[in-house]
Amino acid sequence: LKKLSDEGIHVANPQNWVGAVERSSDLPVVDPKELVSVSPSALDTYKECALKWFLQSNGGSNGDSTAQILGSAIHAFAAKVHTDPSKSEADLIDLLKASWKLIDPDEGWVGKTSLEEASKMITRFVHYHAVSPRKVLAVETSFTVEIGRARLHGNADRIEIDSDENLYIVDFKTGQTMIPDKGSDENMQLAAYQLGAIKGGFSKITDSTTTTGAELVY
Repeated sequence: LKKLSDEGIHVANPQNWVGAVERSSDLPVVDPKELVSVSPSALDTYKECALKWFLQSNGGSNGDSTAQILGSAIHAFAAKVHTDPSKSEADLIDLLKASWKLIDPDEGWVGKTSLEEASKMITRFVHYHAVSPRKVLAVETSFTVEIGRARLHGNADRIEIDSDENLYIVDFKTGQTMIPDKGSDENMQLAAYQLGAIKGGFSKITDSTTTTGAELVY
């Protein structure tokens, strides 16, 4: 270790190991007088590991992966189903294919398989849009509400409204692992969206603050 440290390998020096030196400060991470920023999409991470949530919330995360870029692209296409009704499923898939090299530069069967899976996602979202019993109120809508010391802020993929003016929040998922039904019922992200709606977070687009639920759509 000493030789590695002498050669400039930072992590080989025990003085640089976590816990080897005293804390530089015992002050709270967030001043007691300030609000704590909370994102709905990060709540399940906090439940899993508070340290992981803290590090990721303060810049400790990797750059965008191909999966994340694809997720953003699919969300944009899903929003276009509402914002541009003239676009058919085939039109959207053609747009996806035309921009695919920007999403996933991989060649060969890997890239081809990813494109096929992405096309299936669009097909599923178009089908969901066609059969939904509720009216689409807005897509990709941000909100911010203050609850105690928390500033809850996020972006709802899709907000639907029924004939009784009740809101229904939809979150599109593009990951390969589906959350089981029981997990969806306890999903903190969906709960946070509904709390945001109840607290008037979508007051710019509706006076309604009642919800009938929320849903993960894959």
